[in-house]
Amino acid sequence: MRVEVIQGDALMVLRTLPDAAFGLCVTSPPYGTIINYATDRPRHTNARVRDDLAGTGTVSPNHYADWLLPIIAEVARTLAPGGVLALNLNGQAGATYPEEVVVRIPRETPLVLHERVCWVKANAIPTGSRGTHLIPEWEPVWVWRNGASLAYFGRDDIRRPYAASTL
Repeated sequence: MRVEVIQGDALMVLRTLPDAAFGLCVTSPPYGTIINYATDRPRHTNARVRDDLAGTGTVSPNHYADWLLPIIAEVARTLAPGGVLALNLNGQAGATYPEEVVVRIPRETPLVLHERVCWVKANAIPTGSRGTHLIPEWEPVWVWRNGASLAYFGRDDIRRPYAASTL
């Protein structure tokens, strides 16, 4: 198996890759306005929902789907038939831009929703002091497949043994 790490703008790099080259893409794109990516050390911003965020390293919630969908379309192009995209989308409290992305993916790409998975963050950083989330210990992961063929997952390879008390 060959592993190569490519650093660069996701959209520009994806455009250089061949069609149907990969079987799996796992990604967690930037969270829009809640993280400032313009610095060497990302930090939370206090940006409000607005359109004047140019040069701040953030993506306005009003433009997040328009920013992300071309990248997702390129991921879909590079996935082999039956390939899988696992997409972790999280947003700030009250934001609906992750849902807009999820609704637009099957309309604008060949990807088909396979399932939703709950990523349980066992060691989540408490956010109670900011009060931005009721339950910050999980995030959604949307699992998409490229085309109509079903994806197969070897669950036994990753499954934890059942506790004796549950048998």
